[in-house]
Amino acid sequence: MTFCLAIADEDNMLRSALIEYLNDSDALTIGPTADTLSELAAGEFSAIDVALVSSRLTDPELLADVSAKTSVLILLKQASGSDLVSALEVGAMGGVTMTSTPAALLANIEAAARGEACVPRGLLGGLLQRLIHRNRELMAADQKLASLSRREREVFALLGQGLEIDEIANRLVVTPQTVRTHAYNLMTKLGVHSRLEAVRLAQELGVANDSQPGASNAAG
Repeated sequence: MTFCLAIADEDNMLRSALIEYLNDSDALTIGPTADTLSELAAGEFSAIDVALVSSRLTDPELLADVSAKTSVLILLKQASGSDLVSALEVGAMGGVTMTSTPAALLANIEAAARGEACVPRGLLGGLLQRLIHRNRELMAADQKLASLSRREREVFALLGQGLEIDEIANRLVVTPQTVRTHAYNLMTKLGVHSRLEAVRLAQELGVANDSQPGASNAAG
């Protein structure tokens, strides 16, 4: 079975070298290449089995878009698991390091094309530690979210959507002072120290994507 590979890397020389040392494989054909992930994301993916993407181009939204269309492998420019963790969270199949041999790189591309996860052995321990730590953080955040009242969670979601205090007050049919009070209370419960931190947390936890809060009940 022949696999088709797309490559997104900002380094033309590296991209050319990758193409050169993968072109000898009978199991692989080289498809579209791009300097940026946005260029790759705008392309046609019907015939692409795997996209090899530089770790410097891993914009989460674009990476999620590409990952929805094909299997993605991250080309790790340094021996760090942070880029890989972020990529896995938005749908990447795994990563390969710059020091991978041609045989190892090809094996990982073929594995990703089959839908198998690919994690460099040297990063596996650190990756697991990061995932465990992240899972504990999410569990702690869920416990804090459970402490919010219905109205506090509505205000939290609207903050995460980028609304200002007056806009939230209009949406919920309450006074701006009431919104400020709810915002202060929810920040205290969540352990954040600014509205900006609250916005970021709402977006990280997906609360900003909650169904649109309404004003069906009395203000409060």
